[in-house]
Amino acid sequence: MKPFRDSIWHSNNPAYTIKSGFAMPGMDNRGCAGWGRGHFYYIPRNNGETYQSMWKFCMAEKDSLDMMFIASWSDYTEGHEIEPTIENGDRELRTTLKYAAEFKGEQADERGLTLPLMLFRLRKEARFLEKTKMDVSGCHRSLDKAALLISQGRYPVAIGLLSQIENDVKTAKSALAVEMMRLRDSDIKIQGKRKSGGYSAEETLSISLPKELVFKLQMNNYVGYLYFEYLDKGNESLFIRSSTLREPKEPFKIVSRIRTDNTGEWKSAKVELYKDNIVNGFNMPTFYLKGNVVVRNLSLGYTIYTVK
Repeated sequence: MKPFRDSIWHSNNPAYTIKSGFAMPGMDNRGCAGWGRGHFYYIPRNNGETYQSMWKFCMAEKDSLDMMFIASWSDYTEGHEIEPTIENGDRELRTTLKYAAEFKGEQADERGLTLPLMLFRLRKEARFLEKTKMDVSGCHRSLDKAALLISQGRYPVAIGLLSQIENDVKTAKSALAVEMMRLRDSDIKIQGKRKSGGYSAEETLSISLPKELVFKLQMNNYVGYLYFEYLDKGNESLFIRSSTLREPKEPFKIVSRIRTDNTGEWKSAKVELYKDNIVNGFNMPTFYLKGNVVVRNLSLGYTIYTVK
């Protein structure tokens, strides 16, 4: 950053009308395969020290800066997200609040820091209940009101409203009947070529579900997973596809893509199945597996929710 500081921030060149500082918590772009070109970059987070040190460097020069650029809110493929995660919690958000307030000459206020995540989770819960055919229009309106309160900095009122919504959601979920099902390979119809104690997906391998299950999945909300083992050999991609009604169809019909690493080992896979993206048909396979990969021990697990 020092060359950039010396050549841009300290420059009197009138072409540099807006000068921006820059901070990122780290980087690991293996998630996008080096942007598809094998250009891999890795900057360790060092338990948050990397992000803090970049902010401190910029704060020492804040009188020369007009703005701050942060990479990024949620670019997980490049590994520099500051959005709360299981691994890092809200550490990066707290660092951002501290130094952004300093940069703007304001007092840092942590009272609302955790509320957007609470709002986000409750919106997901409301959508889940909506898919079970519950009327959650009032819940949506309350969530919109809570979002407005957060944006206005009225945090105590927002916390009270979100807590009430959380209780309402728990009450609504208690009215759901839950049925758990696990289907082994003998319970489903698998069409494909046998190979190495499993099935070859080199020529399309298909999975069809029992009609009774298809009816339940069409009529009710569910959470589902496809389980299997695959022989990790070569550098191939295994695609799992389904029919879909969502547009554009090409990206949404891809349920999952798994790339092998040529370890020669059997590996386990667990693929989440999104109801909105998948057509469970009566007279057609639900899933299609394609790739130069051998799979075995195929099974499916569903948790089906209905209103009591």
